[in-house]
Amino acid sequence: MCAKFTYLILGSLFVFVVTTVAAFVYLEWWQAILASFGTFLFLVFVAKQVVRSTFRNFRKMAAGMFTQKSATLRGATVEVHAVRPAAMPEAVRDELRQVIDADDADAEREPTPDYAGYQWCEVEATVFPQAGDNATFAAWDVESLVLVPIGAPKLEFLGSDDSETPQFDLLNVRVVADGVAKEPQAAGFAGPQRLRFTVGVPRGTRLLKFQYFFEQFGRVELPSTLGLPPAKPR
Repeated sequence: MCAKFTYLILGSLFVFVVTTVAAFVYLEWWQAILASFGTFLFLVFVAKQVVRSTFRNFRKMAAGMFTQKSATLRGATVEVHAVRPAAMPEAVRDELRQVIDADDADAEREPTPDYAGYQWCEVEATVFPQAGDNATFAAWDVESLVLVPIGAPKLEFLGSDDSETPQFDLLNVRVVADGVAKEPQAAGFAGPQRLRFTVGVPRGTRLLKFQYFFEQFGRVELPSTLGLPPAKPR
């Protein structure tokens, strides 16, 4: 892509120089200025169209790839085994402590969720990919799995604005097999997997669903008994 843009710039510069020189040789000075300015505007217009077309094609290609990855869990189902109150994960506690203890309060920081006001729980659930689905990608990965509110709209790569849709990361993920919870060893899973993870959500949130790229599935209901006081950094 960089080479294409380089050739585009060099070609445009060559056309502009040749046209300008020829205009000042064969036309009156005011006609040459108009011709040179018109050529410049035309080349700018052509360059903008080429750039837009290139990025449009790139976005379509990226959307196609993520759509194919999403298809791995299209139509998946979830069986929730347990939802238990949990403490704020230590990694989140450290991040919250750093924000609070920052020396320069005026420093620009990336916005972070209001972790101190979250309620935390441990969820154990089994994800069942749809049987017989001929997806391009046979395996799905836990790192791309998040929880979103039950009413969250389905994402679309092109022309969508999902910045207002909260996403809740799965933390301290473990794979449960034969009653033993272990850290995921594989980069992806080709079939059903029983997961145990910690998740934090704003107080009052009750219904969630899983999201894997563009696909959404399942239902996780948080019982009202999870209404614990917000966890504070130590």
